[in-house]
Amino acid sequence: MGGAMLRDFAIVATAFEVDVPEARRAGLLGVLALGLGPVIPFILGALTAVAFGYTDAVGITTIGAGAVPHIVGPVTGAALGADSAVMALSIATGVTKAVMVMVAPPSPSSSVSTIRARPWPSAA
Repeated sequence: MGGAMLRDFAIVATAFEVDVPEARRAGLLGVLALGLGPVIPFILGALTAVAFGYTDAVGITTIGAGAVPHIVGPVTGAALGADSAVMALSIATGVTKAVMVMVAPPSPSSSVSTIRARPWPSAA
């Protein structure tokens, strides 16, 4: 994970129009989010692989790595000697995650905060 991961992050950050001063104001929480960003998708991807019946470490690792960014899965799979079907699933996992990240609201509170309470009509 080195420079290529930073490059991928820069591409995604540019696509989402990240404002650098805002990123600096995120502080420790922002650094924590950047640290957990690759770890949580890997764990969820690996759990998904197990849920679909993969028991070998190569398949689980390849599909889990595909959930980080979609390009990491095939690279990991090639290094570990994974089957091409597993590498294709790792790409699909990464693409699915990317679409979910771009479509889903950032947090449940953002969608809830737009709902305004209205007073009950008075029974006059």
